Amino acid sequence: MTLPRFIRETWTTSKKEAGAVALLGLLVLFARTALESWSYDLPFRIRPQSNIHELVMVYMDDITHARQNQHYTSAWDWNLHADLVKVLTKYG
Repeated sequence: MTLPRFIRETWTTSKKEAGAVALLGLLVLFARTALESWSYDLPFRIRPQSNIHELVMVYMDDITHARQNQHYTSAWDWNLHADLVKVLTKYG
C-alpha cells in the first residue's frame, strides 16, 4: 500500500468515526435529562432504607450574620459551626 492511499483510507475512516462520536454526543446531549435523573436516583434505590428520627435546620439570617460578624462573600467560620454542634448535642 502506498503512503497516499494509506493516508486517504485512514482519513476517510477517521471522518466516519468522528461523525459517529458527534452523533453519539448529540444523542447524549438531548437525552441528558433522563440520564441525569436516572443517575441521581439509582444510588438511592439500591442503598438500604434509613429513617431519620431527629432533624435540626439552622437558618443563618441577616441578624445572625451581623451579630456573629460574618462576611456575606465568604464561608462562615468553622468554629461557629463546631460550637453550634456542641450546643445541639448537649441539649439533645
